[in-house]
Amino acid sequence: GSIAWKRTDLKQPWGAAMLDGNILLTTDCVLQLDAATGQTRATFGTWNLLRPRGIFVTVSGEVVVIDSGTKLLHVFDGQTHAQLRTLAHTILSRPVGGCVDSSGRFYVCDMSRKAIVVLD
Repeated sequence: GSIAWKRTDLKQPWGAAMLDGNILLTTDCVLQLDAATGQTRATFGTWNLLRPRGIFVTVSGEVVVIDSGTKLLHVFDGQTHAQLRTLAHTILSRPVGGCVDSSGRFYVCDMSRKAIVVLD
């Protein structure tokens, strides 16, 4: 591989996902970056994310951010970046990553429990 671009101002990038040709990157918030240039197109989740780690996009274009600090999953609209809902489960201890299947079930990697938690 090669480095397409470099940003020295990024604060601890953790997770990345693609949406409509843009890279969604979790740092201390969510950055929407132009995949070709690395330029910031949007920033969201700045007020409610403590330690965002994982990020994925659902088939309907919702952006799901996994926050290990709050132990919550924050769901944003992929186009407007408005927060749609927050998901919580008492079993989550230190969620750090995840994905979604074609049925809409979320699979969350829990680092402390060394387990995959299924949320449907």
